[in-house]
Amino acid sequence: MEISVIIPCYKSSSVLKTVLAELKLVLNTVSHEIILVDDGNNYNEKLALYNLEKQFENVKALQLDRNYGQHQATYQGCVIAKGKFIVTMDDDGQHNSDFILKMQNYLITSGNDLVYARFIEIQEAIWRKIVRKLLRNSNESKSSFRIWTQAINERLINSGISDELLDKKLAKLTPSIGYFDVVHRKSLLKKSRYKLKDYFKYLKQTF
Repeated sequence: MEISVIIPCYKSSSVLKTVLAELKLVLNTVSHEIILVDDGNNYNEKLALYNLEKQFENVKALQLDRNYGQHQATYQGCVIAKGKFIVTMDDDGQHNSDFILKMQNYLITSGNDLVYARFIEIQEAIWRKIVRKLLRNSNESKSSFRIWTQAINERLINSGISDELLDKKLAKLTPSIGYFDVVHRKSLLKKSRYKLKDYFKYLKQTF
């Protein structure tokens, strides 16, 4: 299998069908799997994810026993991913899947082990931009839209699950990291699922 796409999902069932339809169009020329990680959703959200699993070919829904947060949910998806290349992206449509194959090509030609999307302009609320800057997550960001090799994925899995942020773990696994310019889009969700305190909790973990 060429590509595994891992999408941690939390309160996003209203837009996931759109996200998946776009992904399937982009990846129709390569062998792939899409792993939807159910990060402790309520019953209706869980049901929606499993309906999408039935509706779309090569889509898997992985259920977690509680809400672990984006980084740990992504890690759990990595454990079952079978692709030569691992792609991680958000569930709200902000990450443009048109760039996946371009990022893959850049990863291969640059010789890097890991490539992050570097957003040209962030499309989000001002207060979130401020927090993002505090997280040192501007144009030199380590975003959740990334691609890495299966070799790095095996090292990641072998390192074991922990409370450490995924990007910190990845940085320890390889110094060969690249960045690829990507157009950032507005979220398809009408209302943010996260509160300001959630971002500052993440900020505390980052340092």
